[in-house]
Amino acid sequence: MPQHEKITGFDTEEDKIAFAEWIMSYENDPYGWVLACYPWEEVGTTLEDYSGPDYWQKEVLCLIRDKLKAGEKNIRITVSSGHGVGKTALFAWICHWYISTHPNPQLVVTANTKIQLTTKTWRELAKWKNIAVNGFMFHWSATSYRLIGREDTWYASAIPWSAHNPDAFQGTHETNVMMVYDEASGIDDPIWVASEGAFTSHGGIWLTFGNCTRNSGRFFENTFGRGMKRWDRVIVDARTALMRSDELISQWIEDWGIDSDFVRVRVLGLPPKQGDLQLIATDVVSRAVHREVNLYEISDRVPKVMAVDVARQGADSSKVVIRKGRKMYEKIWTFNERDTTMLAQHVSKIIHDNYPDMVFVDGVGIGAGVVDMLIRMGHDNIIEVQAGSTPSDQKLYWNKRIEMWDRMRQWLEGADIPDDPQLQVDLTTPEYSFEAKSDRMKLESKDDMRARGCASPDTGDALAMTFYHLVPSKSQFVNETSYEPEVC
Repeated sequence: MPQHEKITGFDTEEDKIAFAEWIMSYENDPYGWVLACYPWEEVGTTLEDYSGPDYWQKEVLCLIRDKLKAGEKNIRITVSSGHGVGKTALFAWICHWYISTHPNPQLVVTANTKIQLTTKTWRELAKWKNIAVNGFMFHWSATSYRLIGREDTWYASAIPWSAHNPDAFQGTHETNVMMVYDEASGIDDPIWVASEGAFTSHGGIWLTFGNCTRNSGRFFENTFGRGMKRWDRVIVDARTALMRSDELISQWIEDWGIDSDFVRVRVLGLPPKQGDLQLIATDVVSRAVHREVNLYEISDRVPKVMAVDVARQGADSSKVVIRKGRKMYEKIWTFNERDTTMLAQHVSKIIHDNYPDMVFVDGVGIGAGVVDMLIRMGHDNIIEVQAGSTPSDQKLYWNKRIEMWDRMRQWLEGADIPDDPQLQVDLTTPEYSFEAKSDRMKLESKDDMRARGCASPDTGDALAMTFYHLVPSKSQFVNETSYEPEVC
């Protein structure tokens, strides 16, 4: 059989048998199968510029080959990588190899979200089927990949996971079992537990791929923690991958720094240094609580800023905070009434008593009424905050809200904040992610926080609003367009 020759049918029964025997000769050799199955270096194909898999893809394929040839019955391989290295391509090759060479397989594929599974992971299998030497033998659909003529027993399934219904991941008594997790860091522990029981009892091949976006959970534990003794791991630095984008990687490193969590996760294939996906690490907040910044030692040129977070739902409270440079004032004002006129009067009194240089007021929804009333009361230092507006740095941030919170995160590294338990919870609870198309940072919405049982971070939002934009220094000797470094 030549290295690659697209087959569409057979002239004789003997040809069909010979082809089947040729396929089965790769039962324990996924690397050899990938080389033979796809049109590497063939002009006019998507692979004309590639002679074979990337070095790390070869490493995974050969690892599976060597373990199968050694007779191992319980193969577990975890791959943590940077962004854009070819994980989904490798997934497609392995799945197509397994279903091609293992009779009546039980092959289950899942991903961190249903959207990831259906629009990226599973569609990749369809793409590679179309150029595979034996692609004509299989039928791809949105939920399954089946051998034509043996559809009832010879297939792979794409199954979205649910922590409340892990039964689909408990395995079967089939001889040929494979489980594949894509973007595995986002798959909840109950699914891992169900699969663990199946593989402990029956064996098979279990592969997990992903960016290690959390430093907790089963993917982290199996790749970097106590589960490592039961898993073979492969770590892929995106800077060494054939499919890398040098320009994009250089931008990320320049923008974030080589040791930032962003670069660790998206480039180096390593876990973040701080907990889970929380934007602000708990130890950063703890240090800020115990740090002492003397208010009287802060330069008079540094402006005093005040912020008002206006409550919009029944369980939320309106919060008022004041900050000067690296010092957040001890007093945090809390108001539970929904009457915007009354709230504006409370805020007006705080302004009169504390003489802030600028007041940032949440202008979303009913907050717009508070802004208008404060201005009518004669306060000429009111700035309306629109958290969903365009950020100053559109390359890094999805909207103004995440930009404010990330500025606050940086400020906390040298700040002094009150020892207020609710403030500490507010600062450490919100999680962040990266918008899929642009890789810009996004902060978890308040609705999503409520869905996972967390209250709205009202005091945290109020403090973050003091970073809506940098406030000019009060010194007459400083140009109006420059800013004091203590402010941000």
